Formats: sequence, structure tokens, C-alpha cells
Amino acid sequence: MADDQVQITPATKTFDLATVLGLLGAFALIGTAIYLGGSPGSFVNLQSILIVFGGTFAVTTVCFSFAEMFRTISASLKSIIRTVRKPKDAALQMLQISYEARRNGILALQGVTESLEPEPFLHKGITMIVDGSPVNEVSGILQRDL
Repeated sequence: MADDQVQITPATKTFDLATVLGLLGAFALIGTAIYLGGSPGSFVNLQSILIVFGGTFAVTTVCFSFAEMFRTISASLKSIIRTVRKPKDAALQMLQISYEARRNGILALQGVTESLEPEPFLHKGITMIVDGSPVNEVSGILQRDL
């Protein structure tokens, strides 16, 4: 199978404005409460800040490894920048793959599996089908993955 027959369009990353607006809104509410409350000192206290942030960090390091803590940074960034796949592109790719399988047989999809690696769910399903797994087994495994 020629690689140019099945075009895998990669998912795009987009900025999630809702998360950023939510964070800005929370800080705006805190700022407004400080402004309306009169004295910023009643809201901002160095000792309480040290207890809250220092205590949170200390308890977190007791409960989790540094590797797990650094993974949370990545997870936090993923809440701001999300991956989006256009349903139209995904549907067209599936049609191309199914057409190729009907025209040249299931084993012809072996050449497609490498290009599907950015799409783990699709890659897993096509690989299991090419390997000769029964359809009901593939369906059950993919249903559990969903």
C-alpha cells in the first residue's frame, strides 16, 4: 500500500480560553474582596501564606515522588492547551482505511499502522485486526478502552 493513499491528519493543539478565564476570574474575585475589605493586611498575611503553601508543598512531597509532582505540571498545562481532533478529518481517514482494507485485504493495513501511532486508540484497533484477532475480541477491548 502506498503511504500517500491514507493521510493521517494530526490532532491540533488549541488554547483553552475557558480555563484561563476561570483562573483570572478567581484572582479577580480575590482582588475585589481585598479591595472592598479595606485593609489588604487582613487578607494577605505572610505567616498564613507560608503555612498554606509551605504546608501544601511539604505534605505533597511526603505523599508523592518528585517525578509524580513534575507530571502534575504537565497535566496542568494540558488543562490550558488541549488537543482537538476534527471529527470530519477522523471520519475521512477511517473511510480511507476501510476502503484500502476492502480493496487490498486486511493485511494491506500493515503499512498504515506506523502512521497511526499518534492515534493510540486507532493504532491499537488496526494492529489487532491486522494481527488476526477476532472481531468480537477487538470490539470488546476497544469498548473497555473507551
